[in-house]
Amino acid sequence: MTAYVVLAVVLAILTLVAISVLRDWRRSGRLFCSPVPRPYQDRDSQEAAWRQRCGEKMGDADAVLTMLCEAFEFNPDEHYKFGPDDQVLDVYRACYPGSKRWSGDSMEIESLMMDLEKQYGIDVEQWRSDISLGELVELATEKQSTGQGGSPP
Repeated sequence: MTAYVVLAVVLAILTLVAISVLRDWRRSGRLFCSPVPRPYQDRDSQEAAWRQRCGEKMGDADAVLTMLCEAFEFNPDEHYKFGPDDQVLDVYRACYPGSKRWSGDSMEIESLMMDLEKQYGIDVEQWRSDISLGELVELATEKQSTGQGGSPP
């Protein structure tokens, strides 16, 4: 009898996990990707603003925005929903909107910082709480041009 109860509980848990994965897939268009947070979802592409700011250095902008999407587990096809003036901390806050204090998270910012340090050599000391995505791209471009970056992109 207890074997049936255990089996029923395991099946219920697996069903809930499957429903959650399918719901996320339906919302984001990819398995295991979260949708872009609400303030950014209905935005038009910010690619023109990035082209205006970065010019011929769009490769660095693409790389940094892709790293952001990977760190936050967003669909990387939506990386141009974020503009150069968007702050990293604002993206984080949009993911955790009800949090009045720092709570447990998936360490998105730390993951992004580690990726940028590895790829471009951007040091933690160069971060500020109000750093924008455009400033991160400028730091990455600066590190690339001076040869101070990490591993090649």
